[in-house]
Formats: sequence, C-alpha cells, structure tokens
Amino acid sequence: MYAGLRATPFASVYGSADWYDDLAELVALHHWTQVLRQPFRLVVRDGEALVTSYEPMKSPQARAFTHVERFYRPSP
Repeated sequence: MYAGLRATPFASVYGSADWYDDLAELVALHHWTQVLRQPFRLVVRDGEALVTSYEPMKSPQARAFTHVERFYRPSP
C-alpha cells in the first residue's frame, strides 16, 4: 500500500480517500514539515526489520502543490 502511495501526489493513505481529507492532511503536514521544520516519515516494520520508509512531503508531487501558501495569507 505504501509503495503505491509513492507514485501519487497524496501525503497519506488517509488523504487519498477524498479531496477534503487530502487538503487537510496536506496543509497539516506542510505546516509540520515546512513551518515547524519537523520530520514526517512513514515507517513500516515487520518486527525489527524495516520493510519500507517514505517521507511524502519530500516527494515532487506533494511539493508541486503550492496552493498551501494561501492558508498563511491574512484575510482581506
């Protein structure tokens, strides 16, 4: 499932459910990673063994969505 997520512009599996959850996840993760400068990594393990790890906010697809900045502008 997470390997498939890498090929999409979605920041999370939850966000892939519908557009408003995608927007909420994208804005929240943008704030977390870009404004607060905190890492966000999805990690899947089988016991102690690492299966996969992915930082969705570093993907070109997620970074290409520049409309997030509008949420940081003052209201007119």
